[in-house]
Amino acid sequence: MRAVHDSGSDGTQAVLIGREQELQRLSAAAGEAAIGNGSLLMLAGEAGVGKTSLAAAAAEQAAQRSQAIVMRGAAGQDTTPAYGSMVAALRSRLRSDPDALADCGPMLPHLALLMPELGEPASHTDQATLFEAIRAALELITTERAAIVILDDLQWSDGATLDLLSFLAAPLRQLSVLVIGIYRSDESDRMHSMRRFRTEGRRNDGAGAPSRTSAARSVVRSRSNGARTISAPSLRRTSVRKRRIECMRSDSSER
Repeated sequence: MRAVHDSGSDGTQAVLIGREQELQRLSAAAGEAAIGNGSLLMLAGEAGVGKTSLAAAAAEQAAQRSQAIVMRGAAGQDTTPAYGSMVAALRSRLRSDPDALADCGPMLPHLALLMPELGEPASHTDQATLFEAIRAALELITTERAAIVILDDLQWSDGATLDLLSFLAAPLRQLSVLVIGIYRSDESDRMHSMRRFRTEGRRNDGAGAPSRTSAARSVVRSRSNGARTISAPSLRRTSVRKRRIECMRSDSSER
């Protein structure tokens, strides 16, 4: 077993033990996003198994290789507003480029309903328009460079965010965006929205999204057709039990 060394932006090195295959898969997905073939990829595993570090390492590699933009957001354990993790990711981009969304055109007032700092909000909207506004924002951000969007702690996410991810699975295939969703598999079963997200996925031939979109096909162990589960041991001083990180790739088609 080899250690994967990732050089961080501050010059320090993080070491990922036994995660070569998962990192290669994330890196391959990031490479596809760089040429306009984006995707939604979900990382699932127990708390402390290294999901966030793995995603961060892949994002850092993409930033070094192709100058990919890295955006991060996370759901909160106590309260998470609608679309909270995605809004946090978009705001992480605005912190480095305050005008990144200025050219969203007619979609900007709808984004302003979620992000008041963008200006005058629309007088009304609906879910479909909000979804399209977020898709347009991602497209605008990646006009010149690809983006890696890391959404962490989705086991605490609101249902609206999971519905958004279901919607995005198909249009991401035409964008230079890799969305990496991370959730704790040992807690998600207690969260209604994530439980529905996973259950509907298995019910729809492995689709990792609510059935009304049927957009994402996830790799969930060997139960899905054509499943390709990646797992690796997590080395800990106090335990020799092998712990998994599941790497679930959307395999979308046109809706």
